[in-house]
Amino acid sequence: YANYTKVGNLVRLTGNFYALASTGMNTSNQIFAHGVPFTADGTQVCFARLSYFNNIDNTQFGTHWQINNGETVLRLLKMDDNAGASSNTPVNWGHIQSQNYFGIQFTMVYITTQ
Repeated sequence: YANYTKVGNLVRLTGNFYALASTGMNTSNQIFAHGVPFTADGTQVCFARLSYFNNIDNTQFGTHWQINNGETVLRLLKMDDNAGASSNTPVNWGHIQSQNYFGIQFTMVYITTQ
């Protein structure tokens, strides 16, 4: 589930996606959340709590949702240690423990064009 509150051009989006499975997905498919209620004004991020993930090693951290300027799609990304902002790479279905369900929790505040 997810919900939002909008005050002026500021949106607070909270999500709790749980009991998700990788059925029908291959390991290279990236994880997106479509249907964000308002278009972003500028690229913005929020950190996400993940459960039941694997293949994210100790030099990768900072799993986060990113919404890009002019879009309504969240992309689940991670950062590589000491690589800078350009190192944001996708979290994909290959990072999920296939024998378990997984979940993502987050709260994002972003600026909208509307």
